[in-house]
Amino acid sequence: MGRTCRQRRIVATETEALEAGVIDFVADDQKELLEKLDGREVALAEGAVTLSTSNAAVQSFKMWWGDEVLSALANPNVAFLLMIFGFYGILFELYSAGWGVGGTLGIVCLVLAFFGLSVLPINYVGLLLIAAALAMFVAEVFVTSYGSLAIGGCVCLVMGGLMLVDSPVGFARVSLSVVLPIAAATTFIVVLLVAAIVKTHRGKTLTGSEGMIGMSAKSVAAFGSQNGEYAGTVRVHGEFWNATCSEQVGPGTPVQIESRDGLVLRVAPVATTERISLAANT
Repeated sequence: MGRTCRQRRIVATETEALEAGVIDFVADDQKELLEKLDGREVALAEGAVTLSTSNAAVQSFKMWWGDEVLSALANPNVAFLLMIFGFYGILFELYSAGWGVGGTLGIVCLVLAFFGLSVLPINYVGLLLIAAALAMFVAEVFVTSYGSLAIGGCVCLVMGGLMLVDSPVGFARVSLSVVLPIAAATTFIVVLLVAAIVKTHRGKTLTGSEGMIGMSAKSVAAFGSQNGEYAGTVRVHGEFWNATCSEQVGPGTPVQIESRDGLVLRVAPVATTERISLAANT
């Protein structure tokens, strides 16, 4: 009656099932099935009944849209993709301000994924491996592991995806052609994200006191003597700051910011700074 048979979690061909007595006969199509069923006796509670199917009318009933949606969600590949896309949506929302479309779509995808997985024979070890893989991908962004967490997450995601559906029938599992691209894409995205973070940390600080050190400024007027050094006002990016210098600074003289103490900048004339740099190099 069918091409494969499941008995004690062992897959058998139709010939092996027929020889083992698991099935009565093999039919290649619906017409042959009705012909072989014709005249067979079936034992019921009311007694034996003889089937008459040679000229039986075949009537098809189409599933309503709810059953079609459930059938589509029950596909292991679709459920796996929805789960991963749900993770992407929530992860994107965590790295952006507020709550938007990404997080909402992520939650919807996760709900649909778990709805589809609820009708499948789930292997919870595979589900735990997928959860561990996603946790490793998130941890890679915050922990300096030099890519080891991303590699471990990729391995766990592949193993968990292949083990997710506990079915001895190959077509009822998550396809390897789906798991591998998803694992590779997720690893690639995490690596890019980590690389961007590392580049940002290594780059020059553009805000706060650290961002002002080394910047060029220009004196507004000649500095006056004050407590054994010289003080005046400089202009930096359109802003006026109080500044001090160990040397006399004339009006409109280019200076370089060396440090900052509250609202007072410590500066040095550009010419003096260049001479010190050249002397240090020589």
